[in-house]
Amino acid sequence: MKHPYNSLGGGANTVSDGYIVAGALGAEIVSTFILVYTVFSVSLSSSQLTLN
Repeated sequence: MKHPYNSLGGGANTVSDGYIVAGALGAEIVSTFILVYTVFSVSLSSSQLTLN
């Protein structure tokens, strides 16, 4: 049997053996939140953070 990496042309959107889907989804949500929060924090100056 071919490995999913080879059979799908270089990438596989699957959860590796030994991990549950809910855990992988939770990790994806948390890491995406951290990434977006970091980008917004760096890109906005302190004057743009006020609602006035």
